[in-house]
Amino acid sequence: MPINRTSYLEQASRKSEQYHAKYGNHPWKANCHFWLWNLGQLFLFKRSMRPKPDNVCRIGFVLRGGVGDILLSLNYLQNFHRFLGKNFVFDLYIQKKRGYYEIVQTLCQEQDFVKQVLPKSHIKRDYDLYIEMVRYPHILYFNESKIRSLSPQLLRWR
Repeated sequence: MPINRTSYLEQASRKSEQYHAKYGNHPWKANCHFWLWNLGQLFLFKRSMRPKPDNVCRIGFVLRGGVGDILLSLNYLQNFHRFLGKNFVFDLYIQKKRGYYEIVQTLCQEQDFVKQVLPKSHIKRDYDLYIEMVRYPHILYFNESKIRSLSPQLLRWR
């Protein structure tokens, strides 16, 4: 099962832009944060995904940003689920800061497409599609063979 991962250079470019925007007046801070991020890349995704061989497509979403970004992401997820159909299960991951975790848990209690809301530190490795959301989706992992068999329309979305 081939699993595609966003290239390191694409991620590094995006991170560099983020740190430049955040620490534009302090380049040494931006460089220090970028260096620490690079160091973390050695350990972060060392283990690869191990999708389960069943007829359910598991999608993991990491939600980032403030309350407004998270609300936009949840709206996106609701519409994305309508587009996909029944054989898809979503797990949401969010950092436990500023009460965002509790807000997302409360908002997702009645949603049938959200299997569970977990803290970001508990990320599992059995996803067929793994996406980071900050205003728009950024695909980190994509199990093309399983998604091709379960949902060809999702391949066009990618």
